[in-house]
Amino acid sequence: MKHKINYDNISDLELIDRVINNEPPFIDYFFYQKCDKLFSYIVSEIFHNNIEKQEVANEFYLHLQANEWAALKSFQGKSKLITWLTVVATHFFIKERNTLIYFQNSVPLYEKEIDKKDDDADSDDTELYRGYTKIDLYNAIRYMPNLRYRLIIISELEEEKFEITAKKLDTTIDNLYNLRHLARLQLKTTLKKLKDGKY
Repeated sequence: MKHKINYDNISDLELIDRVINNEPPFIDYFFYQKCDKLFSYIVSEIFHNNIEKQEVANEFYLHLQANEWAALKSFQGKSKLITWLTVVATHFFIKERNTLIYFQNSVPLYEKEIDKKDDDADSDDTELYRGYTKIDLYNAIRYMPNLRYRLIIISELEEEKFEITAKKLDTTIDNLYNLRHLARLQLKTTLKKLKDGKY
């Protein structure tokens, strides 16, 4: 029987150690539960809802994970972890705000992995694009709120090689699979809203 982790009994310093050791359950807890309210605050107060919370989580992971978790290792436990994280995240996202909104050059690395074996389900472009002309699709792209996702969909419509798209976004092919999945979800939502006359 799998032992259920009681995160309430884990100290801030132990949690940091587990994250730095790249233990998946603790990374999930840290970014998707511990920081959830913080990310909602960042999305609302710093980005004014012009970016998705998932992207905030991913960008913050990238920032903390850089140089073998150098930023996270600087936490010494002199304050509550969430207080320290709020200061670090606020400074980081204020500094990077314009880049993330307008240029979207940094790339999310931590995302629940999409199983490449399930790529048939993920890559059903014929289903997603069926019944739409390129004019319809390019029109929908204009309404997609995320610039990075727009670029991914355009590159797919133009049948650009994965390697070239990944280079443009300064990311790996593995990360591009994750981004493409999110981009298609956003396009699907946008197409439905256009069909329902919500734009």
